[in-house]
Amino acid sequence: MQLVIVTNCSARKTATAVSALRARALPRGTPKELAVAWRNRVNSADGRVRVHQLYSGRNFSIAYEVAKSCGAELRVLSAGMGLIRPNAAVPPYDLTISKGERDCILGRAPRRQFFSAQQWWQVIRARRPGISPFARLLAAHPRALIAIAVSRPYLAMIAGELGSLHPAARKRIRILGLTEPRVVPEILRPCVMPYDSRLNDQRSSLRGTAFDFPSRALAHFAKLLNSDRHIESPVLHARRVRQSLARRTAPVGTARARIDGTMLGREIRMLKVKGFSRSAGLEYLRREMGLACEQQRFAEAWALE
Repeated sequence: MQLVIVTNCSARKTATAVSALRARALPRGTPKELAVAWRNRVNSADGRVRVHQLYSGRNFSIAYEVAKSCGAELRVLSAGMGLIRPNAAVPPYDLTISKGERDCILGRAPRRQFFSAQQWWQVIRARRPGISPFARLLAAHPRALIAIAVSRPYLAMIAGELGSLHPAARKRIRILGLTEPRVVPEILRPCVMPYDSRLNDQRSSLRGTAFDFPSRALAHFAKLLNSDRHIESPVLHARRVRQSLARRTAPVGTARARIDGTMLGREIRMLKVKGFSRSAGLEYLRREMGLACEQQRFAEAWALE
């Protein structure tokens, strides 16, 4: 059985974006105006890097290795570049749809106005207006299962497009790493595989954080499908996931709220004023304030403040 994997880009990159290729540098405007301005800057940029060499976040790295190990096609979902191949050459950039980050494109709406991630995707997703990249992907691989392992903001960005696909096409989609199916439209819920915190069983060799949960769910799912010769139904796949997780136990842990970029910068400045070291500051943020922040993300933010 052929497998096509879709993962999202990462904020962590191996190369630094020039100022013009940061979302914060764009003038305010409608999604269409911003998309035109962004494409013009991307098309005129130099210093391109292969996608698989540019993204360095753990979620992307795991998905990339899973694709290589099982001989799967890989596509990368990017709010700045669309749905792209891992060997595509793109300039280093900073553009996200994660709210609260300095380079969130949603923050470039005209004052006292807003637009959604789905509206942004509609104008940035395709070279030809109105053409669905996921419909093209499914048509190009008519015998493949499409495994989508992306973060919740990126899933929300493409949910409308996935929901509009032909029912026969949707039956070939599996959404991995989403622990709350209710956050997606009802029409997509059968596609969501029932992963939960039992994936983090202490005996598991692939434990991690909420940020890389989608790709870790992907790794588990790919092993379940390793010997399959044909595509089973979403119901049967969901049953196999449940049966596998039934032998696992969810670790006892403390739930922490994710901190956005603006708040993170403010808290780091306060921690520095109080004389905290970087490591002690991260520990204080997690234990005393009950906030979630990846170690690398905290280190990068600490260096900027």
